[in-house]
Amino acid sequence: MQPTIPMFVVKTIVSVMKKQLVFLLVILQSIFSCFSQETSEDFYIQGFLAYNKGNNELALKHYTHAIELKADYFEAYFARANVKSELGFHQQAVYDYDKAIDIKPDFVKAYNYRGYEYYLLKEYRFAIQDYNKVIFLKADYPNAYVSRGDCKFMLNDLTGAEADYNKGLELKPDYAEAFFGKGNIYMKQKTFDKAVVEYTSALAVNPKYVEALNARGKAFFAQKLFKEAEKDFSEAVKLKPDFAEAWYNRANTKSAADSKPEKGCKDWTKAAELKFKAASDSVAVHCAEKKKEEKPEEKKEPAKEEKKEEKKEEKKEKKEDNATKPE
Repeated sequence: MQPTIPMFVVKTIVSVMKKQLVFLLVILQSIFSCFSQETSEDFYIQGFLAYNKGNNELALKHYTHAIELKADYFEAYFARANVKSELGFHQQAVYDYDKAIDIKPDFVKAYNYRGYEYYLLKEYRFAIQDYNKVIFLKADYPNAYVSRGDCKFMLNDLTGAEADYNKGLELKPDYAEAFFGKGNIYMKQKTFDKAVVEYTSALAVNPKYVEALNARGKAFFAQKLFKEAEKDFSEAVKLKPDFAEAWYNRANTKSAADSKPEKGCKDWTKAAELKFKAASDSVAVHCAEKKKEEKPEEKKEPAKEEKKEEKKEEKKEKKEDNATKPE
């Protein structure tokens, strides 16, 4: 006959085993959580991968998580600012660049990129201050000189702008944007032949530089070299089919070449479809009669004539499109 174990002994053993099991589970849970918990660096990497895949919204969330876990993570602030800029939140991007610079005062790229944001916000003097800081920290940074030149150009400091473009070319002889900037100076000074030379130099570096093609086309047009101008505008719209201004400029060229406004109607219409206001005005003025001739059988109720104010053609340079982006 086997001896009977007292009940209180059994209960004691079971109680001890339960406590040990609970303790073991707590230890295992702690170990697993250590291995599974994502760090700020993990979120930063995920943000980087999302950004490279073009998923800016997801990248923004990951960078924000990284910052929440590590408040002094200046690289994450910088990266998040870049995403905000691409999403069009330029003022918010400035705040993140501010934070990155506060944490790391010698962060050259942050100054350079913040300068670009100020440029887009038309805060040219603030942008120049940032580019000055970049040049102070890194004197051989060609992008900062050319970007500062863009700002000086917008402030009508043409002498200062040209000096900066030349310095950029001294540091980087194949800098297409520097040639382009110099071309814009000569266009403003109405020395169109010199502008053509600079734009041609930019295109020698980058044959697909559509802004340079469009600008050189305008320089040719100003010299009444209509054949050359039309060729440049045609190449520009071939490379960038939604380039409304180039369609508009080609229409003007076709119209002026033979003094026949109707020859520009097709291109003006295309530019108007792309929401280029001046093109809509040209269609209304020059192409209305042509439409009537093409469809004489259609009878429509006469539209009520709207009052139109006489407007001079505005030749605005969209520097947001032409700005030198930071490197």
